[in-house]
Amino acid sequence: MSERRFVEFLGATADERSLSESINGIEADCLLPSLAARLDESVDRLPVDNAAVLLPGMFRIAEKLAGLGEADPFSSPWLSAWRSTSWFLAKIPREQNRDLF
Repeated sequence: MSERRFVEFLGATADERSLSESINGIEADCLLPSLAARLDESVDRLPVDNAAVLLPGMFRIAEKLAGLGEADPFSSPWLSAWRSTSWFLAKIPREQNRDLF
């Protein structure tokens, strides 16, 4: 996934419709595994202010990657997606975190 496409994805996290369209387009281009890797390596770039929209999107991405049958269960797109979700949750202030759950 290119940097430009990833930056567009980050920009789409401001509202649910834009994020859904972005995820659908990335999936149509067979780039979900690449997006999971970018999320994993770029957790510090994820906008905490958009957590209410981004977090459900991250769960959606991880769910789509579950069961792809990757050869290495310790280094798979699914694991990258869930790890980035966990790290992103840790960045969200505790008061806001409770509301999101």
